Amino acid sequence: MKYLLCGFMGSGKSTLLEKFKIKSEGYKFYDLDDEILHLHGQDFETLGEFIEARGFDHFRRMETETLESFLGKDEPMVMALGGGAISGVNLSKIKQSEQAKLVFLDTPFEVCFERISGDANRPLVKLGKEKLLELYQERLALYKCADIQIKTEMMETLTSPSQLEEC
Repeated sequence: MKYLLCGFMGSGKSTLLEKFKIKSEGYKFYDLDDEILHLHGQDFETLGEFIEARGFDHFRRMETETLESFLGKDEPMVMALGGGAISGVNLSKIKQSEQAKLVFLDTPFEVCFERISGDANRPLVKLGKEKLLELYQERLALYKCADIQIKTEMMETLTSPSQLEEC
């Protein structure tokens, strides 16, 4: 099974991924943004630098290409997706995959904003709180298409991917 963690920037996707690595249970662990940087942005130190230099359109194309390649792998995995990774064609590609379950980390905007504000490696933070709230609200409908939804307070109790099915 492939569990794909989705949610807004700062919702806790990477943190939960790191927590799961402690009890791997035969899963592989990936962060989609890290994989994009590794495969397509070797000349850049951060994903933010890659996006600023290449542009969001290029980044989204690389995101779709990289996600498709991981959906095609025959291995159990947990992958943290970027905040906008389920936009465009990606949501339908995920939903078409019989071996993938989308997991929405349902974290309130204020919590996400507090976690990401001031992070220079996140280009969208420069838009300001009001624009980020609009983006959060736009994406919320996509996130809610997930197979599994986990509230912030539930994330603290999770220690392994096998617990995701119990939520």
